[in-house]
Amino acid sequence: MDDFETYCRDYLEAWEARSTVRAMTRYRPSQADSHVPLLPEGFVPLVDEPEVQAMGPEVKRLLVTQACYRIMDGIALIETDMICECCRDLAHRSQLVEVPALARQVALAIHTDEGYHSFAAREFMDELTEITGIQPDGRLEDCSSRLGLDAVLAQLSPELHGAFRMVALSLTENLVTDEVIGLVKETELISPFHLNLREHLMDEARHQAFFRRLLRRVWAAFDPEIRTSLAQVLPLFLDFLLERPMREDAKARLESVHRLGLDGRTLEHLRLREEARLVAKADNPTWGNVRRAMGDAGLLDAPEVQSALRDGGWLVV
Repeated sequence: MDDFETYCRDYLEAWEARSTVRAMTRYRPSQADSHVPLLPEGFVPLVDEPEVQAMGPEVKRLLVTQACYRIMDGIALIETDMICECCRDLAHRSQLVEVPALARQVALAIHTDEGYHSFAAREFMDELTEITGIQPDGRLEDCSSRLGLDAVLAQLSPELHGAFRMVALSLTENLVTDEVIGLVKETELISPFHLNLREHLMDEARHQAFFRRLLRRVWAAFDPEIRTSLAQVLPLFLDFLLERPMREDAKARLESVHRLGLDGRTLEHLRLREEARLVAKADNPTWGNVRRAMGDAGLLDAPEVQSALRDGGWLVV
């Protein structure tokens, strides 16, 4: 048994006692939380625009609640449509390189965690709706990371699909961190949003550690020609995984404001300010942890990866 297999064995032994689905009673918001700020100040800059503030605190509460719904809905989708499906593929399908049986079993444990996270996210949305009286504007119909995976697989030969799924899964699992959701050390844990996601992130820290180890192992085992083929499509996947959600979220925020009846000229001013807040790829806040995961796994040491990411705008010389 090598070091990675030993790690997987220890992971599985600890899973019963540490996973939230096995060991914790889920946090549930109550009526007392109905007027607690859902998201950190500045998390939804649009609500601080003078035109929106002039509409009163209830409008701000409405827009922040809709933004929270969208985040939770996105979590529910990415867990089932992307992560669970790729974990199932990793656990049960043959792969281009050897994946130990213990690692496949860890993938099934994570599949269980993520299905539960999806369930918890949808339950949280329903509970929040009951508490606030605010209905979600709608449900998400697609998952950006899954769309990105599909776009990449359409460009790769079928024999490389399983290999890229492992890469895409490993990067997707390194997407969410405390900082991305505004949960920093000085954050007072009173927000229902943070209390809910704190439980989620307990599992995610273990998932991220596993997938960094897995990615390092399989990337080193791939033939050079395979690594080159996968490197060429990495920027396309990152565009979907990291950039598309920011643009879609900005669009959704403007649609929420539009429903409030603001005139076209005001909406256009707000749209331009939202666009001005969109950052370059290399400055995307969700890129930091994904980039660290790629570095830990050895991808950023590969010249072909560096070149592809520079050409795609994800690395700046």
